Amino acid sequence: MEDKLILYGNHASTCTNSVTFFLNIHNIPYEFKSINIRAGENKTEEYKKLNPFQKIPVIVDNGFVLRESTVILRYLSATRKVEENWYPQDPQRRALVDLALEYWSQNAMKFFALGLVQLGKSTLTKEQAKEIVDNAIKEMENIFLKDNKFVAGGDKPSIADLPFLFFLNGQSYYTGCNYDEHKRLNQWIEDLYQTDPRLKQHALNHEETVKKMFAAQNK
Repeated sequence: MEDKLILYGNHASTCTNSVTFFLNIHNIPYEFKSINIRAGENKTEEYKKLNPFQKIPVIVDNGFVLRESTVILRYLSATRKVEENWYPQDPQRRALVDLALEYWSQNAMKFFALGLVQLGKSTLTKEQAKEIVDNAIKEMENIFLKDNKFVAGGDKPSIADLPFLFFLNGQSYYTGCNYDEHKRLNQWIEDLYQTDPRLKQHALNHEETVKKMFAAQNK
């Protein structure tokens, strides 16, 4: 029997949702411990022992502590029984997943520039942030989606698709921004949902969580 993981995160968090989705679809048992960023629970001394950078998510696997959602996804793929398409064993296919994840790690804040403005974590205007997001999406479309159905190629999603999807969806939920002008992006999202309907359901759950969060804040 596998040891139960502990996942520290927040259900409104885009990064946390990549991990919870992956855990849930593979029936990996875990205990969820909610960290309220707005209340400063990530700044406590106890939490800083888990992640000195004070970010979420973090997992603890039988005493082993690991942070950063994309690293966690790769670790889970290596230590649990998961569907092959998410992180292929073939070295070349896996390298393409890693390549897309590396690009993501270097450019994530460009894709979430509008969300940062909405959350009060940026000095940019909404117009400036929207331009940054649009340019990032165009680059993604022209490089990773130009000749591929999914971000890392193949006919099924991989873990490389998850951070792009949940960040862009989360930003849309936070800001009300849509991406109607990005036809290739919207086709990719539709392909994700058609190929694996579990992604659409999880995205809907994420959206509902964000709506409830904002409703509670505005009372």
